[in-house]
Amino acid sequence: MCTMIIRSLPASCFITSILTTITLSASAADQTIGTGIYTEPLSATNGDTLTLTGNITIDAKWGHSTPALSVDNAVLNGTFNNLSINLGGTSKYGLELQNNSSANFSGSITVSSQEGQSDNMESLVVAGSRAVFQGPVSINTIGEYNIPVHVLSGEVTFNDQLDILTGGQHSFGIFTLRAGNDSNTYLNGSTTITVSNTGEAITNAGGTIHINAPLTVNAKNNTAIAVDAMPSIQVSTVGTRTTHLQPASPQIIRLNGQIQLLSPAALVLLDLSEGSRIDSLLNISEGEMLLSFYSPHAQFSPVTGSTVGSKGTLSLNFESSGLWQIPLTAEFQNDTVTGTIPLTIQPGGQLSITGSGTIQGLVSTPLEAGNSQTYVLVKTENVDASYQYNGIDELRASTNTPGYKLNIEQQTTDSSGYLLGVLTREENTPGPRPPLPVPVSLNYLPHQALPVSLIDQLTFRQLLNNMATTPDNSHLPTTQWVGISSGEAPSADSWYLHVSPFLSNLKGKDYKLYSFEQSWKTDTRGLGLQLLKTLPTGYASAGFATGNGNGCTNGLPESVQSNSNYRAVFLGGSLSIPHVDLHMQAAYQNGRHNLQQSIPNSQLQAQVATDLTVVQATVRTGLAIGDWQALPSASLSWWSTQQSAYRLTVDDTELQISGGRQHFWQATPRVDLTSPLMPTVSPALSWQITADLGHTTVIGEKNMSTQIRAHDQSPVFIPLASPVLDKHYWQSQLGLHVIGKQLDAAISYCLDKSQHLFSQAFTASVSWLF
Repeated sequence: MCTMIIRSLPASCFITSILTTITLSASAADQTIGTGIYTEPLSATNGDTLTLTGNITIDAKWGHSTPALSVDNAVLNGTFNNLSINLGGTSKYGLELQNNSSANFSGSITVSSQEGQSDNMESLVVAGSRAVFQGPVSINTIGEYNIPVHVLSGEVTFNDQLDILTGGQHSFGIFTLRAGNDSNTYLNGSTTITVSNTGEAITNAGGTIHINAPLTVNAKNNTAIAVDAMPSIQVSTVGTRTTHLQPASPQIIRLNGQIQLLSPAALVLLDLSEGSRIDSLLNISEGEMLLSFYSPHAQFSPVTGSTVGSKGTLSLNFESSGLWQIPLTAEFQNDTVTGTIPLTIQPGGQLSITGSGTIQGLVSTPLEAGNSQTYVLVKTENVDASYQYNGIDELRASTNTPGYKLNIEQQTTDSSGYLLGVLTREENTPGPRPPLPVPVSLNYLPHQALPVSLIDQLTFRQLLNNMATTPDNSHLPTTQWVGISSGEAPSADSWYLHVSPFLSNLKGKDYKLYSFEQSWKTDTRGLGLQLLKTLPTGYASAGFATGNGNGCTNGLPESVQSNSNYRAVFLGGSLSIPHVDLHMQAAYQNGRHNLQQSIPNSQLQAQVATDLTVVQATVRTGLAIGDWQALPSASLSWWSTQQSAYRLTVDDTELQISGGRQHFWQATPRVDLTSPLMPTVSPALSWQITADLGHTTVIGEKNMSTQIRAHDQSPVFIPLASPVLDKHYWQSQLGLHVIGKQLDAAISYCLDKSQHLFSQAFTASVSWLF
């Protein structure tokens, strides 16, 4: 398969001699390129120096293969703030360095392509040159024959964050090739590579990739590959060191996806620190994979069906302990194994273990007290009776379930060697709690299907808008949560009491969660009170609101139902200067939710609490539009959300869900309109129309991450996804306000809308001036 991949790649991937020198229209000796949008290629050649400054965008949408930015036997100084390269069409190159060129980039770089136009693209190409990236680099190109980072020879250094999103047939996140000279890639900043379809995150066909900072690789499906060491090479090294003798530099390394070693010279060296996880399907046909554990919590969890081939070696070096996890499932029981083994060592392959680590069995099937069950952990094919797994005796055996013990035994039968795990349940101890009995096709929990933290945020935002009051409409025009005075400026010792019932309806639709399109609706009703004191230069206020609600999911086979109640407190104030008001508000809300979900033969129940804290600043000014008054404003608010840990009850079983935190900012420009006062049948009363329109942008963490684990002592956590806040929201309000001398009333209809949200609310209010 790999031979086919190599032949399918563009010839430029492997032969530096065919990289042609193209003199571009924007090229000139020792030139400087400043801020602007460029629709023609930029280049430097023949010893020239090209300097980039400011904010530069290159729209590389021309119909030929000329790179957007090329350096051939020249120097590139990148002192810019931002460089954006937009690729389009086919056979495109972003940045290309060749023939002893050098480049130093100090700003941030973004390379992207239009959807459906990402084929035959190479974002960063280095051939026989040196490039240093001091700022963050982000590459998002998904398509056939797609290579975000391609190092044929030379040296490439990433000193800041590197983010790569790629995928497609013959796509490679980082591809290295030793084409005549050494090829070195240094990852000195945090690196995240996400690959999908049949793409490969890291493909090393010669050279060295030095991992000197946290690395996360996520293969989004079974056909994607995390690491591939290709055949027919002399050296293939992925890791933090190039030999076994050099000092280790452990990093947080997370690999999720296939790992292939397909050459006798293939070598993968990874030094794992705290937080590292290797969750991979191993295919070590030839070569060696060496994992050195420098933390007791660094985890190695090979996917079932992993193999070490006849010329392959898997080495586990437990420098500072470490965790090797193996599931103890029915298919691995010694008397039922028919061919699927967690790890198989083929004839001639080697498993080497050094140091003192922990092999942990993950219990999934309960045993009767005092009973035992044997599981196959490793199988070695075609060995003699004297075969021994070197270093196994140094491993400490454990389980993830109290009351269960695991012993390790070696056995040889029918010319095959086995590493067996004998699981025993102690007498008079509770059995393991069964796994969460949720169907595989519905593998999320109630608080995800009905996202309580997201719902609370949307409910609280609407309530915050209503609580932003101003007592005096003679200074600046404004819309109110409740009534205002009769239009005469109140004295400095005036007090207001605002009372307002509210009723709201939220509908969320088409939120993506795992493989589902998620929809839900909630209804909330309650009462708000606010006491406000006018001051010579503004006002001060304090308020309280309470309410309850109910909700349910839509379109899911197993609906989630909820009952909730809310408590909120508000503190606010303003400072008025000529033509401008500055309003400050701080608020806190606690929401408690009782969730229920019925699944086949079981009932899930949970009580979930969320705490929200918001600090908001608003600047307002007023102007007249005919007889109407307009109040433009701009608000900036900081949001903190905390979801407490809770227990999910499944029949007689309890599962622990971790708490989560989320922080983000909201920026809202807004315009409020107020009609002139109009008389009624009573001379003591007048009325007016109020309306406003606002647009909110969310900046920061748009979702909340939580985890699930079974039992307090279990070290195994499973990450849980949550719906993502929309980035943009529109807010509108239309109201009718009746104004008296001391007692006012208002009714309003509020509407919020975004890509996934439709929210409406009704408020009726009464205000008493005393």
